[in-house]
Amino acid sequence: DGLYKAIFDEYMHLMFTRGYSVEYFIEGGRSRTGRSLNPRTGMLSMTIRSFQRDSSKPICFMPVYFGYEKIIEDTTYLAELSGASKKDESILDIFRVLRSLKNHFGKVTVNFGEPLRLAQFLDQHLPDWQQPDTTQPADFTAACGQLATHLARDINAAAAINPVNLVATVLLSTPRQTIEEGQLLSHINTLARVARDMAFSQHLSI
Repeated sequence: DGLYKAIFDEYMHLMFTRGYSVEYFIEGGRSRTGRSLNPRTGMLSMTIRSFQRDSSKPICFMPVYFGYEKIIEDTTYLAELSGASKKDESILDIFRVLRSLKNHFGKVTVNFGEPLRLAQFLDQHLPDWQQPDTTQPADFTAACGQLATHLARDINAAAAINPVNLVATVLLSTPRQTIEEGQLLSHINTLARVARDMAFSQHLSI
């Protein structure tokens, strides 16, 4: 709907020019396998276009990683990974979720990555960004893709490695998903040590 898009564009522009914080998810949905989905560029392109119109207030992206020990949809995801099709959400799902809230879901870790200033990024990847009328559509699209990839990597660089991750990784690498307790602890310690020694990112938490 072109009208909806135009109104939403103006709303986002108003939020940015008035200095409000805006949160959105470039992954566009939760992965069923744990692997990151390809980032989407819709919201990022809106952000860049708004900044091209008015860059009086700087825009800075703050990558945020949410790490869960357990999620409500685990049974659904297991069924989908086993071949079941994804079901549409319904009103009844709300009541099922309310019942599930009585369960224990462990801890949630929130990590912050390296901030990215939009002006500096555009200076490097879209040099004529301050003259939007002369910006080539192909160059704009390429810059949006590069920005999305950059932010996705920064989010993953702030990943949280928790006990449930480590236990699952060990069990999935065994022939029958069974292992003696002593070996399990040894493997967990080895994985945690490897993660620390790699020094993958200063924002990674173990």
